[in-house]
Amino acid sequence: MDLDVAVVGGGVSGAYSAWRLQQEKGAKSRIGLFEYSNRIGGRLYTVTIPGLPHVKAEVGGMRYIPDQHTLVADLVSHLKLPTKDFPMGAPKPVFANCN
Repeated sequence: MDLDVAVVGGGVSGAYSAWRLQQEKGAKSRIGLFEYSNRIGGRLYTVTIPGLPHVKAEVGGMRYIPDQHTLVADLVSHLKLPTKDFPMGAPKPVFANCN
């Protein structure tokens, strides 16, 4: 296998690095992305609950906060990736011990 660059690890950082290298070097560059598992994404992983095909669960990194993670938010916007709102908690305490 003849490559210009080999990126080891297909998590967010590896996938992003391979993508940026391809953007920078052009389509003729030979950039290989090597991942041990059977999928790209690393800790970011959404699964469908068995028996509940319309229910999704996050089993890895669950969220980013656009106001605080501006680089991620900019990349998500640039790539036109779909997102879903993730409520950051109840407006009032769910439980209060009033003894």
